[in-house]
Amino acid sequence: MDIKEYLSTRSSSEDNLFGDFMKQRRLELKIRLRDMASSLAISPAYLCDIEQGNRQAPVKLIKRMAELLQISEDEMVDFEDLAYQSHNTCAPDIIQYLIANPEMRKEIRSIITKSSNFED
Repeated sequence: MDIKEYLSTRSSSEDNLFGDFMKQRRLELKIRLRDMASSLAISPAYLCDIEQGNRQAPVKLIKRMAELLQISEDEMVDFEDLAYQSHNTCAPDIIQYLIANPEMRKEIRSIITKSSNFED
């Protein structure tokens, strides 16, 4: 199952989307948890905790996880977004872009303000 298909079957408000997707993809590829953990240089218990949503994936391992799970370049943005959502943040490139572009920050704040007015 690719990541777009996975996300189309889930609610964005669900907990542990990243860990659940990782586990499903790993099982589809018939990669044992121990083997993947070894390739990531982490313990199987740590990887299990990531898959169960008890721990966040280390940022430095997200790209390696994508490689092991055979995430295509087209899917990489969605995979990274899902990983960073599990951290309750967004990808560093987005943050850097917003820091460097004050006009974009203002535009986003305007959109947030407008959308929050609709909720009143």
